[in-house]
Amino acid sequence: IQVFQYPYLLTQLNACGGSPGSTQQQRHIVQLFDNGASFDLCDEDQFNDISAITGVLKSYLRQLPEPLVPYSMHDKYIYIMETPDALSIPAMRLLLEQLPKPHYDTLQRLCTHLKVVHDHSHQTRMSARNLAIVFGPTIMHAREPSVELIETPIYARAVEFLIEHEAALFSNPHT
Repeated sequence: IQVFQYPYLLTQLNACGGSPGSTQQQRHIVQLFDNGASFDLCDEDQFNDISAITGVLKSYLRQLPEPLVPYSMHDKYIYIMETPDALSIPAMRLLLEQLPKPHYDTLQRLCTHLKVVHDHSHQTRMSARNLAIVFGPTIMHAREPSVELIETPIYARAVEFLIEHEAALFSNPHT
């Protein structure tokens, strides 16, 4: 995903959960992606709303046919987050290693990106917790919307754990 390639965006990401960004700018970015056009998301004259870029990313991830944490693995992640004795870096790594490779690779890239945003929280005002609240329901969600509302705090805890322990969780390449 192109947004991960731009260090400027990593440090400029601010309040990504607050405003979804300009609808017009979001549509423009989506059209550029859909048309396969070459463009630079760091071009502040063309893309001056970081919330629009973040909104496009979240929308893209949310519209995937299967979330980054697939439905088939949803209950395992819920269990590990609800069972304090079960939650550990080795246990989470084991779950991550069971992800399909495209899911693992995308989740690793996203968590690395979110970790950098968190590490610059003095500029971005986005702590791991804030980022987890925003991206949790994007990374994992239930098939049933009614269940999702109940589980949203669990998704946030899971994503916060992934962000805070990103280096240890993704230190070995997925095979």
